[in-house]
Formats: sequence, structure tokens, C-alpha cells
Amino acid sequence: MTATTIAALSGVRLDAWSSLRTVMICVLGVLIGSSFTPDILGALPKWAGAILILIVHMGVVSVLCHAFLHRIAHLDQITAFFSSAPGGLTNMVIQAEEAGADVRAVSLIHAARILVVVAIVPVYFRLTHHISTSMLPPSPVHGRLTLEELAILIACAVGGTAVGNMLRMPTPALLGPMAVSILAHVTGTSHIAPPSALVAAAQVVIGAGIGLRFVGSRFADLTHSVIYGAGSALIMIVAACVTAEVTSRILGLRMEAMVLSLVPGGLTEMSLVALALGIETAFVATMHVVRILLVIVGAPLLFRGFSRANEDLTPRV
Repeated sequence: MTATTIAALSGVRLDAWSSLRTVMICVLGVLIGSSFTPDILGALPKWAGAILILIVHMGVVSVLCHAFLHRIAHLDQITAFFSSAPGGLTNMVIQAEEAGADVRAVSLIHAARILVVVAIVPVYFRLTHHISTSMLPPSPVHGRLTLEELAILIACAVGGTAVGNMLRMPTPALLGPMAVSILAHVTGTSHIAPPSALVAAAQVVIGAGIGLRFVGSRFADLTHSVIYGAGSALIMIVAACVTAEVTSRILGLRMEAMVLSLVPGGLTEMSLVALALGIETAFVATMHVVRILLVIVGAPLLFRGFSRANEDLTPRV
């Protein structure tokens, strides 16, 4: 991630094999799904309180980041609104363009958000909780990978992607295989997760993909957007840590899991971080799916009310 970001901002013409990234995202979806065991189902009622906290937390963080981006970074109200949403990079860029916002600023601020969150959170856990990442994270499900089990995992990836596309899920290559893999593992059809080496490869490909978002940009052109994007990301990280510290004990959940669930670093990226740190991947992934759905569904509705309350909004041309 760091290497490709520096190279991209230095003007190196990088490119990605999109099919490879899609394959690795499918692998991650199957792996996350394998974290859902029959025992996990018993914990679902406990997660309802965490989801309510997530909803309130997202609202507070959005207001704080909007105020920061509008009053401190001096972005127009529409651009600040879509830049302050805690997630949904692709959808926010599309909606921002339709609303007349500065699309480049929205895109760069969200890219900076993901970059900063993914870079800081593992370091934070290493320094404060002494939790280290492993080069090859252990598979959440143990067992021998037979040809039959391999066929089931491949079917989860291929069939899940088809289902995701058919249902028009956000990030279908991730959520489709994840849903089918959950079904396979909860019902006992499969007891195996993808090999750790394949998961490590997915980390490399997805990490590099974060840096590739900056291709075509240069350091000199990004100072404003990236600095204030990083600033809004820090607000989100601090707010997540405070919220997690206050609520985790009440809910009986691990503080580390709550932090990973509340920081908006991207579903794919934060699931990988949870895997690498060995922190309740199923819970973290579920919370981020809820977060993304809330942003996708809620942002357009909130923007209508926001527009009516601010009739003097002037889109940036």
C-alpha cells in the first residue's frame, strides 16, 4: 500500500490487473464467510446493541467531519456533505457528481480516509494493545483441504459472485461469496477456509490497490484534499476509539473488535486487518456491511433534507 501510494504520487504510471483483484476479493469473501460457525449464530442478538451504537456513531461522526471540512477546509457544503460520509467511496463519488459537488475532492478525501485508517489502526493496536499482525494469518477454520473441500470453496466464490451480481449487491465479488460461504459453513457443508498463503496474496493485491487510487495525481496537486482527508480520518479514528472504550464493556464485546467495526476503513480492507490481527472477523465484517448499507441507502435521503434545510447551497462548478 505504502509503496504503490508513493509511486503513484511520484508520477509512476502504474496499472492493475483488475481480474486479479476481483479474484482476491472473492477469496476474502469466502474466508470471511468461513468465520461464521454455528456458534456465531448464538452471538447475533448481542450484536443488535452494537448496530444501534454504530448508527448513532455514524451520525455524530458525519456531523463532526462535515463541520471540519466545511468550516476548516473551506469546502462548499455539498462537497463537504459527500466527503464526510463514513464509507461508500464509489457510491459517494457517483452521488456527489449527480449533486454537483467537486468530484475530485470527494474521491481524494475518501481515498485518503481509507489509506490513513488502514495505515494507523494496526499500528495503534501494536503500540497500545500489543497485538501484532502475522505474515500468514491463521485460517479461522481448521482441517485438511481435500479436493472435495476445495471444490466447495471454489463454488462459494464463483456461485457467490454470480449471486452478488444478480442481486446487484454493493461489492458483489465480496458480499456474494461471503453470503454463500456463510451458508456453507453454518450448515456444516464446509469446515475449511482458504489457505493462509492465498490470504497473504490477497493482502498484497488489495493493499496495492489502495495506492493505485492515487494514480494520475501528484503530491503538489493533492496537498489540500489529502491533508484534510487525513484530518477527517483522524477524527473518525479518535471517535471510534472513544465510542468503543465507552460501549464495549456495556455490550460485553472486545474493545478491539468495536474499534475495527467503527472505523470506516472499507469493508474489504478492515476485514483483512481483522483477519491479520485475529480479532473477531465475523463481527467486524457484519458491522461494516451494515455501515455500507446505511451509507448507500441513507446518504441520498439525508441529502434531500440537507438541501431543503440549506436552500442557499451552491454547487461547485
